Amino acid sequence: MPTPSTAPAFGDADIPALLADTGVAVTVGAVAGIGLLDEADEIIVQDVNRGGVVMLASTLTVQTSAFPTVKIGDAVVIGTANFTVRERLREGDGGLTKLLLGSGPVVPQGGAAPNNVIDGGTF
Repeated sequence: MPTPSTAPAFGDADIPALLADTGVAVTVGAVAGIGLLDEADEIIVQDVNRGGVVMLASTLTVQTSAFPTVKIGDAVVIGTANFTVRERLREGDGGLTKLLLGSGPVVPQGGAAPNNVIDGGTF
């Protein structure tokens, strides 16, 4: 039987060093930092009856503590590309957050508050 590791687990302070190798400079809202951009991430979209489809979406994975106030509708700038946050997803233990990105502003429906619906084919 293998011996369990006694090495300390990665902590929040280790995340910037891990992102530094493959991360890109990003600005979310008014906060600048580093994130991992995936322009072809697969996401399962399901309804309450468990019917669903797999769709491709642009996502940005960031350190949660570096972007604590990110919210749906925030502007995201990556290089010369502009996006909008559509949804936030907690990854694993919550040290990382995956942001689903759209290419346009969040569109309200019927006078309701802004939401994260698919709007005109640009999620």
